[in-house]
Amino acid sequence: MVIPEEHELPEPARAAEMLRAASEDVETLMPGARVGAFRVESLIGRGAHGVVFRAAQDQPWRRTVALKVLRHDAETVRDQRRFELEQQTLASLSHPGIAAVLDAGRLPDGRPWFAMELVEGMPIDAMVRRERLALSQRLSLLSQLCETVAYAHRKGVIHRDLKPSNVLVSDDGGSLRVRVLDFGVARTATERNDGADRLTMTGHLVGTIEFLSPEVAEHGAASADVRTDIYALGVLTCVVLTTRLPVELGDARVTPLDERLRRIRMDAPRSLARLAA
Repeated sequence: MVIPEEHELPEPARAAEMLRAASEDVETLMPGARVGAFRVESLIGRGAHGVVFRAAQDQPWRRTVALKVLRHDAETVRDQRRFELEQQTLASLSHPGIAAVLDAGRLPDGRPWFAMELVEGMPIDAMVRRERLALSQRLSLLSQLCETVAYAHRKGVIHRDLKPSNVLVSDDGGSLRVRVLDFGVARTATERNDGADRLTMTGHLVGTIEFLSPEVAEHGAASADVRTDIYALGVLTCVVLTTRLPVELGDARVTPLDERLRRIRMDAPRSLARLAA
């Protein structure tokens, strides 16, 4: 039996929960608070292990960054190690499709933080719908995405949570540019060798249901490898080209989790031709 790390919530409820849960962190990092060379401006969002703020640097350069801080309630060794692994993973990657780490440190209370490039854009599926992108434009975005993920794989990094909200598209001087975000649950090729794979408990899910591969749906996140990302890229391709998922999983509010996972494992994906019809 696979045990999910988080239950899915409807979008309004998810937003309200994110703001409620982040309130303790916001109290300690109000707008104007200083973190290293950065001044906190506003809350961007909350992830599995960290809270992300928009922050500004004045000296020695003027720039706006995304500042990620370990959550107050992320108190276990596993949470802290995951946060540190994300920082180390991003610092090891240098690619135009991945936000670069710029600085790091610790708050007075000991919590680690790191600053990275602020990526402002729109989730790839929303961009496709809003701009009614032509097929050639959609294929160009998918090509960029695949090249970025292939680079991460060559560096020994498996993302494990590729989905539209983690693939932003921005206008870069008149051309559309893909950026891959949130390596918070990424796994490195060295994890199995250094014991860090124990951070992912057997039978637990990591990622988003709609983009899980069959082996992860069956055995949990500990079974993930590069094929997990490749499967997610296939699902993303279906979504970008047809706006539909290749497997009908049912509404999370009424379809039991076990049934949704069974469909991922057992149901044959529909062809692109059928999805586009």
